[in-house]
Amino acid sequence: MCIDYRSSVLKNSFEKRGRCCKILLLPAIMKTMILSKIWFLFFILILFLSIVTYDSAQEKSVMLFKITELKSGLKLRYTLSLPHYYSPLNSYPLVIALHYGGEVTPFYSKGFMTSLVEPALQDLEAIIVAPDCPSKGWTNAASEAAVLELMLFLMEEYNIDSDRLVLLGYSMGGSGTWYMAARHPDLFSVAIPISAPSVMSTTPIIQDVPLYIIHGEKDELFPSQDVKLLYHKQKNNGAVIKMKIVAGVSHHQLARFINPLKATIPWIRKIWEDQ
Repeated sequence: MCIDYRSSVLKNSFEKRGRCCKILLLPAIMKTMILSKIWFLFFILILFLSIVTYDSAQEKSVMLFKITELKSGLKLRYTLSLPHYYSPLNSYPLVIALHYGGEVTPFYSKGFMTSLVEPALQDLEAIIVAPDCPSKGWTNAASEAAVLELMLFLMEEYNIDSDRLVLLGYSMGGSGTWYMAARHPDLFSVAIPISAPSVMSTTPIIQDVPLYIIHGEKDELFPSQDVKLLYHKQKNNGAVIKMKIVAGVSHHQLARFINPLKATIPWIRKIWEDQ
């Protein structure tokens, strides 16, 4: 009987090598599995934080699109932003935002609200209303009456602090801000005209409402030099007024005014504290 010792030795050698390979590969496999689990958990954590961040940003306010019939019979459309945690047990400031010019299609004010006013002033924790302009411009009796009646309506519907009413507007709405603040200084605690026409002969002197002018340095429609002259005229006649000229910004760069408008919040709060 012939026994092939060489094949037996080779077989034993291969088996030992296989066991050694398995022993050597086991730590590497375990390490790979552990790293895979770590990366998977890291991915889940990032995804969770992204969702939480998105939700917290979304929950700062609730936007509504409403129509109210005024005493005149006019059905006024407006965009309304409420603090997410609004409670009738607490009182809130009210911001009246007058939009820019253009063809006023239904809920035209939404673009102004979402592009500038709400991103800039959401930390003010205020109720914000942006009505659709009911006539040709904001500087006339019809628009004035509509805004005032809407204010009164909202003050009946929501718990609004009548000592914390903010009036602001952009371009055409800025003209309306000058116009209504001058005619109703007893109503508004502050007024903020943004990128507004600054006609020295027609813009009224306002002494009883603190003003904050915001204007683009490169405004091609209403030159910033004219705004500076108006600012000094107001200041020299006793107005409580501040001005921010936004460097390098033209008239239609709406998003570039978010941070300058946001920067007015400490000033607004200080005005309220000193009332």
